[in-house]
Amino acid sequence: SLTTDCQNNNELFFTTERTIRQLKRIAKNNNVKIASIKQLTDDVRFKNKDLIPILHNVYRVEKEPVESQPKDILLYECTNKYTESDFVARSIKQLIIEEGYTYDDIAVVFRDENSYDGVIDTTLKKYDIPFFMNKKEDIFSKHLIKLVNSVFDVINSSYNREKVLNVLKCGLLSFTQEEISNFENYLLMWDIKGSRFTKPFTDNPRGFVSEFSKGDQKLLDQINRVRETLITPIVKFREFSKEQDPSVITKNLYNLLIAYKIPENIVSMCQTLTNSGEDDFSDEQRRLWDILMNVLDKMYSILEGQKLSLKEYGELLSLQFNYTEIGYIPRSIDQVVVSGIERVRLTQKKAIFVMGCNEGIFPKSPSPSGVFTDSERKLLIEQGLEVNDSTFELNFKEMYLAYYALTLPSEKLYISYSNSTLKGESMSPSSILREVTSIYPNISFSDDSALSTSDKLWSENSAFEYTAKSIRN
Repeated sequence: SLTTDCQNNNELFFTTERTIRQLKRIAKNNNVKIASIKQLTDDVRFKNKDLIPILHNVYRVEKEPVESQPKDILLYECTNKYTESDFVARSIKQLIIEEGYTYDDIAVVFRDENSYDGVIDTTLKKYDIPFFMNKKEDIFSKHLIKLVNSVFDVINSSYNREKVLNVLKCGLLSFTQEEISNFENYLLMWDIKGSRFTKPFTDNPRGFVSEFSKGDQKLLDQINRVRETLITPIVKFREFSKEQDPSVITKNLYNLLIAYKIPENIVSMCQTLTNSGEDDFSDEQRRLWDILMNVLDKMYSILEGQKLSLKEYGELLSLQFNYTEIGYIPRSIDQVVVSGIERVRLTQKKAIFVMGCNEGIFPKSPSPSGVFTDSERKLLIEQGLEVNDSTFELNFKEMYLAYYALTLPSEKLYISYSNSTLKGESMSPSSILREVTSIYPNISFSDDSALSTSDKLWSENSAFEYTAKSIRN
């Protein structure tokens, strides 16, 4: 099924209409008969009639204003992201305590998935609200992937000191913090780099002194054990993988991980994380190992028989990682979903909070990429060639994302925006506010100035914070 508007068709559903045209063209080219289109016109999602006019009027050229004041659509002006997040958390608590909602009935959405990192999550924790943040993680920042990439960096840089230290500090090798510090200090003191890593160190760890003490020799032996454990697997991997089939390189890479005792260290790390109550991070380590094994399996089967240098193999491996996404599953059924609007697929949510409805932010100001102008793109599309969206098409997409966010709830809709950035620069509301107020001319706004003392007491943490500020002032 596809979402469109057969009665009042306009640019809002541009992407859907383009998909329909493409499907029809494919069917025609393959002599496939298209059945008659069935239109689903019943408004079955909405339990609250106040929300239905949004479905039929938002971002439409022709609108039918509603004179009555909607009770379950709230527009809220905030000072900044922090007060906006506080408003969202307070309102969620009120829905739970006073109106019998469950956390699973509620979702919080905004335009970009990372725009409220460190703000909304901290605030929800302050109000003791269980939540699941649906966002894409940077796989290259993870310990295991960083280790693999750093090994290739060491080889490609001919044992650059910083690259070697990246392997050492990846967090998955069996070294204590003291051993890592002693090794790093020795490298800096004696300017160790390049081929010097492949030979035993002989200089005094204390620098230019007249004689070796027993303590100096003991420390040097420790540093050399670190060097041997760290460098030898990389040297062997490089030697055994020169001018080899990619399948051999893949085997050698796996053997390097075994030499570093990575599987055992991951199991140990997962156990420590689980015992500390960090189940999410524990599961993440296991998933990363599975992801790496799947990628290596692909490299082994797809590249067998081809010729690649170690540098080319490493670049291709990084490319595979780049197209791999870490998936997360909510750990509890009763949680508030927090997500960027492009990543979220929600059904049966009673209340939706749409945050960050500021000009240029949501909807986002389109910024086309590529070498073609909009007129050139139009000519190419007419010839049946697929190209990047034009500025106008990107704008239509942003309009649809806003429409999608506004039509998600079945009962209550909360729309919020900030009047200033964290630096104090002024901000204005976006077209979302203008669209909603044009549909509901008599809708009222709320803001932080209307807060009462009771509004700040929805959780123990927020009440304590308010009391502490009151005593200080």
